[in-house]
This record gives sequence, C-alpha cells and structure tokens, in this order.
Amino acid sequence: MRKFHLGHCLEEDNWAGIRKDLDKNPIGTVNGSSDKEEILEILSNFGIKLIKAQGVGRGAQGEVENSVTVRLWGTGKPLREFMYSEDLA
Repeated sequence: MRKFHLGHCLEEDNWAGIRKDLDKNPIGTVNGSSDKEEILEILSNFGIKLIKAQGVGRGAQGEVENSVTVRLWGTGKPLREFMYSEDLA
C-alpha cells in the first residue's frame, strides 16, 4: 500500500506528502529532509520510478506530465485477500 501511496504522490508532484511519509518511516538513511535526487534514487531502488514525458496529455505542448511505474515483487501465484478485522472477529 505504501508503494502506491508514494507513487501517487510522485505522480502528482506532491513532495510534501512524500517528505511527510519519509519522516514517519525513513528508508535506510533517506528521510523527509533528504534532497529530491536522493529520494528519487531510493524510491527507484524499491520499484517506484518516475518517468517525465514532454508534451503529453493535458493539451499544452511542451508541458511536462509525470508518469510513475510501481513494480511489485513476487511470482504472482499467491493469492491475498484483504478483510476488515471486525468482519473476521
């Protein structure tokens, strides 16, 4: 879930959200006060990559649109279900 949250913040160019998350839960030595390049590098190492495209979408030529890929690890064979804790009880 955290990967998707960070990916969404990155796509929306929401650095305040990324920094807030990293302040609560640093990744190694990278926290909210780290510089953008360092944050982008550690996110890339964990499968969250930012791709910038010029002149795509939103109509204005030359406008930059962020696109993010989130890589999930594993074979894809295990099935996981989410259940509300009170439903289980």
